Amino acid sequence: GDNQVTLAKMDGLARGKIIYGDASGDPAALAVGSANEVLTHDGTDISWAAASSGVSAGKAIAFSLIF
Repeated sequence: GDNQVTLAKMDGLARGKIIYGDASGDPAALAVGSANEVLTHDGTDISWAAASSGVSAGKAIAFSLIF
């Protein structure tokens, strides 16, 4: 019961931020990216990077938001 988290119990989260697991396994909020940036992954961490016409294979992430 102590570790159950609901949306009502969470602090406010700025529009556009993404919650992810950090290196310690704790939840963290990724800052909002800038215009023309895409979400990338290096095999361990996620980050924002400048969008280009040729994204390297294995670097782009596709995801869905479920409400």
